[in-house]
Amino acid sequence: RRAFFGRFILRSFGIPTLARPQRGHAALAHWTPDGWVINLGATWGWGWTSYGQDVDFVLHTQARKVEKSFPQVLRAQWVGAALGEERAFGFCAAATGFWNGVALYRQRAIVEEAKAVMLAAVGEDIGEANESKKKDVVEAVTITDADRKIVVGKDGVITIPAVACSKPTNSTQKIAFMKSCLGGMQLHYNRNGKPEEFEYTFDAPAAGEYALTARVVTTSAEQHLLVAANDAKEPTDIAVPFTVGKWGKTQPVEVSLVKGRNVLRFSRNEPVKGLTIKEFTLKPAR
Repeated sequence: RRAFFGRFILRSFGIPTLARPQRGHAALAHWTPDGWVINLGATWGWGWTSYGQDVDFVLHTQARKVEKSFPQVLRAQWVGAALGEERAFGFCAAATGFWNGVALYRQRAIVEEAKAVMLAAVGEDIGEANESKKKDVVEAVTITDADRKIVVGKDGVITIPAVACSKPTNSTQKIAFMKSCLGGMQLHYNRNGKPEEFEYTFDAPAAGEYALTARVVTTSAEQHLLVAANDAKEPTDIAVPFTVGKWGKTQPVEVSLVKGRNVLRFSRNEPVKGLTIKEFTLKPAR
């Protein structure tokens, strides 16, 4: 589908394109004054065209650019056609006769004499990439003390707003603080770029085991969040549910807190996907 629309757009601007399908790839190539280049798919040699293998097509187009010598190829092909030989478009095709063989060998010699080279694919630096070539602009948002307020209920339940980070305290390329449709603020963990840790520093009214849950939104399945309390040797894995763009909650995991100052450190392993968090809740395990 990508290749279809790519060819549609290029042809809309009068740029010739080539159908060169490949197994397991969207494949697209187009003409330039310097030769044919690949937009989508593997390099030349992995696709095919209505003329046979795509490398035969490229070799033919390179020879055609040498206008003074290319008629020699055509004359040999014409003789072959007059003698009833089936046209062979390249060495990847089966042999069809003497004069078509002469044409192909002369075509290859013309390309070698012209020292023609296959052009590199365009957009290799961004193809299948998770990072943009352009640096994202991180918009500054105002986070009030009320947005960052960590609440401890009479029952000992601790509610931590996602934007109440002690690290980072402002938006980064990876972690963005933004307004929430639920009111207040929320944290969005960007899928682009390398993983980044974020932390929360808070006071617990009592020591013990707490059940940690997070209110989240996801648009991709099979996501995970790692949490370590107070520099625990091994982080605890939180399975993040696939909420299909709606708000949902993670299943509780137990973390051990001390009375007074605590630090929760969250991290993720690659590959990461977009994740939005509204708040964390710590409920004393009884």
